[in-house]
Amino acid sequence: MGLTPTPATWSFSQRPEDAVPPEEQVSRGLVFAALALPIAVVVAFALWRTGLVVASGTAWVSSRLAGTLYAKGSGTPPRKGGYAVLGVVVIALCAGFFTCVGVDLSRAYDLYAPPNAAVDKASFVRHAMVNPSILGDYWPLMARFVVFGVAGSWRTISDVIQARNSAASDAPAVAEPSAPE
Repeated sequence: MGLTPTPATWSFSQRPEDAVPPEEQVSRGLVFAALALPIAVVVAFALWRTGLVVASGTAWVSSRLAGTLYAKGSGTPPRKGGYAVLGVVVIALCAGFFTCVGVDLSRAYDLYAPPNAAVDKASFVRHAMVNPSILGDYWPLMARFVVFGVAGSWRTISDVIQARNSAASDAPAVAEPSAPE
């Protein structure tokens, strides 16, 4: 505590260098960041239906939203939980990818299944999504999701790396005990 002058009076207040930064609440921040998942899936679905590049839009929305929500929930920008926020973005991209595959399979069922098919649409989509021969046709789409996903979330990736590096440089140096002589 120190004396700091104000325009017409003197007051006791805490100097900025004496202020203790808020503690990062990682688990609370991750709960908030997880709220970005359903929004990312809706964005992926909407972009897929319009025929636009899905991965970069989904990654951009999910990464910016997850980072913002994490900061609101944890009380600080992501430092300790930065890589976990990136994990939320990866999960959002995977969920977006499988949403797009599910939409395609649902359309295929509507187009090609006979009216009295022995399998209903939900069963068809569920089984086709784990069938390697069908998912093999989606490798180019999966590759685009990875490339455009990194491009769409690059700012969040670089922000997390920068925050982690600054947090590591701000940490007090720990003196190693000297060997007895």
